[in-house]
Amino acid sequence: TCETKAAKKIVEKFNVEQCRKLMHEEEFKVDCKAYNEIVAIFKKEEKKEQSTNNENKNDTQITLDIKTVKELRWQVINFLNILESILVAWQYNVADREIIIQEMSYLVSPKDGKNVLEQFRVAAGSEEAFPAIEIFCDYMENERKKKLKEKAKII
Repeated sequence: TCETKAAKKIVEKFNVEQCRKLMHEEEFKVDCKAYNEIVAIFKKEEKKEQSTNNENKNDTQITLDIKTVKELRWQVINFLNILESILVAWQYNVADREIIIQEMSYLVSPKDGKNVLEQFRVAAGSEEAFPAIEIFCDYMENERKKKLKEKAKII
């Protein structure tokens, strides 16, 4: 859904502590921009104004209430559970591996700083919580390294 996609984009920008608090359904602070993006996902009315002073734009911290934290967590867990199901099929060769790689490789992109909600997955227990996603990420990283080594072997 649109909400899930938007939630994923926001949580990808969270630090380890924010992801840990999200995972454990605890209140935590986000900057004004993230807060407004989260509010927009859940179509709430209460947007917060950022400071007009350029120095303080990123300093404005707003606490997410428990209800919002739970809604955001549900969207992210839902996304990861669906992805885990798809990647289990990839892992056990139940689905066409090449198609899955083609369609899901955008989720693991070092140049874009993407690794499928890595900080959140770490907070959730990584390979224990989402083992197929971990295996897929490792596979994609190894493939990237293999291609680099092949380029280095030019004679």
